[in-house]
Order: sequence, then C-alpha cells, then structure tokens
Amino acid sequence: MKGLLIKEFMNLKTSFFIILIYVILIFCLTIPSSIAGGDVTTNPDPITPIEEGLIAFGSAAPGLFIAAFYPNTVLNSSYQLDEKSNWTPFIISVGVRKSTIISSKVALSLILDVIFIGVFLIASFVLGSIPFTLSSVIFYVGVSLGCALFSQALTIMICSLWGSNKAIVLSIFLSFLTTALPLVFALIPFFVESLFNYLWVFGLIDLFVFGILLSIIVLVITNHFYKKRDF
Repeated sequence: MKGLLIKEFMNLKTSFFIILIYVILIFCLTIPSSIAGGDVTTNPDPITPIEEGLIAFGSAAPGLFIAAFYPNTVLNSSYQLDEKSNWTPFIISVGVRKSTIISSKVALSLILDVIFIGVFLIASFVLGSIPFTLSSVIFYVGVSLGCALFSQALTIMICSLWGSNKAIVLSIFLSFLTTALPLVFALIPFFVESLFNYLWVFGLIDLFVFGILLSIIVLVITNHFYKKRDF
C-alpha cells in the first residue's frame, strides 16, 4: 500500500496545475460570499436568520460544489495515467492484490478531499460570510464530505470496471448527479423554518448516508467485480 501511495503522489505532480487552479477558483468563488455578508449587515431592512443563512449557503455553494466535485478530475487523471502505461497488468503480475489497488485509489481520494475541502472551509469561514459556529462547521463539513465521498466512490467504480476513457462521459454525468443530490438535500432546512435550527443534523445525514453508507456500498460492489476483471 505504501508503494502504491508513493506512486499516486508522483502522479499528482502531473496534476499540480489542475489542483492549483481549482484551489484559486475556490478562493475566488468565496469572495461573493464576503460581499453578500457585507450587504446583509449594512441593509437597513430586517432579514430573518433563514434568509441570512440562505444567502450564506447560496454564496458558498459554488465553492462547495467545486471542492466536492473536482477531485474527480484528478482521480480520473490517475486512472488515465495507469491505463496509458499499462501499469495495472504489471502491478498485478508482481503479486499486488486488486483490493489493494482499489484501496490506494480510495486513499488518494481522501487526500484530495483534505486538500480541496480544507481549502473551501478555510476560505468560507475566513473570507466568506459563514459564521464560525459548531452548527455551521458540522453542516459544511458533513455536506462537502457527503458530496465528495459519494461522487468519488462512483468515479472509482466506473473507472475501475470500465476504464476512464470508455466511461469518461458517464463518470462526469454521474459524479455531477451524486454531488448535486446531497446539496439539494442540504437546502431543505433553509425553506422549512422549523428545521433551520437543526441545520447541523442535515450535514451529519449527508455525511453518514451519502458519504459513508452509500460510498461503502459502492466500493464493496466495485471490489467484488474488480477482482473478476481480466487485464
């Protein structure tokens, strides 16, 4: 596993500029959140906590989407490099188990999450208008991880079973869908006043249902069929 992770880190060098661009993009998308927060505080008209929260979420949503969705771009490029170099048949021939290969891709996705989601959270709480409270931290961590883990688990399944080149369109479409679903679910408390005080609960639901439960199911299915795939 250690050797596979070192190899993935070496491959990340080829995606350095992609990572840098998206990190800058996340910060740029956070600026409107700060502006919106200034408008709210200077606006003489009364504004409800739900409206203020919806403004903050709407301003942060583009950066949240980028943070959760675009690690798939780097993850997909990892598969493309493996396929171009015929790396998978070689590493299997020297005795590395297929389950270990899948595990290395999962570890890579977690590393990417730390980078992208970490940058998003720092930018949102420091530069944006999102209040730094326990509820908001749980909500945005849960939603972003829920989106990212589910989306990346599906990308790993598609690329592992059908190949990145053959399944690139399907991978992008389904990754977009699985990123959007948790985001839509997270909007519910902003339109139901009685649920707004339990905003953090929806972050935890996104994390455990989309991020953990569904991701585990997808990865178990992937591991099962990947073992049967011939290279």
